[in-house]
Amino acid sequence: MALSRARRRVRRSPGGVQAADASLNDAFVAALLGAFRLYHEKLGSPIATMPMAIPISVRREGDAAGGNRIAGARFAGPVGIADAKKRMQAIGALVGSIRKEPGLEGMSVLAPALARLPAALLTAVAGGMTKSNDLQASNVPGLREELYLAGARIERVYGFGPLPGCAAMITLNTHGDTCCIGANIDPAAVTETELFAECLERGFAEVLALHPSSAPPVRRA
Repeated sequence: MALSRARRRVRRSPGGVQAADASLNDAFVAALLGAFRLYHEKLGSPIATMPMAIPISVRREGDAAGGNRIAGARFAGPVGIADAKKRMQAIGALVGSIRKEPGLEGMSVLAPALARLPAALLTAVAGGMTKSNDLQASNVPGLREELYLAGARIERVYGFGPLPGCAAMITLNTHGDTCCIGANIDPAAVTETELFAECLERGFAEVLALHPSSAPPVRRA
């Protein structure tokens, strides 16, 4: 499933992420957790938190340019906070505290050794680290300029990340002034996929409603 929404309206909105003292990523994760809150409520099983993971940049001043400098962060997502603004602020505080953890970059130290493991063993290790996550979310910056393919202008770019043992992998990819969200869902875990798609729309609508003039999210598939 895929959603689109205008990024510019969210970033510049005085009633949106700026008023909540939050980042675009905070708004993205808040919308996803809002969707899961609505989904669980519809199923009659409300939850307060859920295990999730996101990549966090650990690039520091003086690091060599190029490549990725990220670490995986796992935490209990505050699903139960119904107020979108408070949910964004709670996520920002959580991520801020995780950035200060001294062991955040531990996996990057182990990575060279893990890369030497046999493929089957490496797969088992990686799967064991992610299978307990209900959600993995990733925010991927895209290109600002217009792109063309065979003479046709590309209007949307969606990223559909693999499911490394988690129930849902949801990716935000920015393209121009638009945020494109692709959701890869394990139907064995999220059994009511059509209901979840509706809740995903409503989750983003909750965040966009912080700025009343924002365009609503548009479901593409």
